[in-house]
Amino acid sequence: MDSIPREGPAASAIRGIANDARMSYDTVDKDPETGRSKTRTIIKEGPTGFITTGTRPLDVQMATRCLTVTLPDDEKQTRAIMRAEASDAEGGKRAEIDVEPFHAHQRWLAARGVREIVIPFAHALADLVPASAVRARRDFKQILTTVKTLAF
Repeated sequence: MDSIPREGPAASAIRGIANDARMSYDTVDKDPETGRSKTRTIIKEGPTGFITTGTRPLDVQMATRCLTVTLPDDEKQTRAIMRAEASDAEGGKRAEIDVEPFHAHQRWLAARGVREIVIPFAHALADLVPASAVRARRDFKQILTTVKTLAF
């Protein structure tokens, strides 16, 4: 867990995103009437996301709150990376990516407003997912979130 701190404000923020799909933090402001400092809680509702990379696995508690994608770390993958770096060094052309379809989709999403995704088979899925471990409570919500994301 080299990329996610265990303690401090950043760790608290990351746990909040992972647990509650929102950011919540306290800040100190001066009261304009009294001139005294006072604590104010700021809450930014989600949906939220957090993407990070690391060389070590997440700790057990954080792992039950996150989807982890493991990338190949074998000789074949290393060779492909080295060849891509060699192509860059030789002045090779990179593929041009047309970002306009992504921008158009984002504009469409903004114009359409809030979308709600319904999973008509969610109860059937709940009966199929093994429930022997307590972590299944969190894992199941992650599965539903993934299905909603892909459906959207």
